[in-house]
Amino acid sequence: MTKPFVIASKVPCLHCGSPYNFLVCHGGARLDGSPVNLAYQISCKKCRASGPVTKTAPEAVKGWEHRAEPRFDELLPDPLSDFEFEEGEATG
Repeated sequence: MTKPFVIASKVPCLHCGSPYNFLVCHGGARLDGSPVNLAYQISCKKCRASGPVTKTAPEAVKGWEHRAEPRFDELLPDPLSDFEFEEGEATG
């Protein structure tokens, strides 16, 4: 029997616009199986974009919903050829 897909937030992904997202829990477990050092974040099911990692599930949902809008008006970084490297540095 498969577990039903649960949408964690009604806010769509800022990267691809997909309304399908889910709560991810990171962490470890003790020898007896009890969880330890848990962290949570929301991820997009389509493009796998993620929100901030937080200590609680509600904070993860809030972080997903309050992410900054993507900015496409920022200047691109200088091409790599314009950077200076130390002499004798190995390449490749």
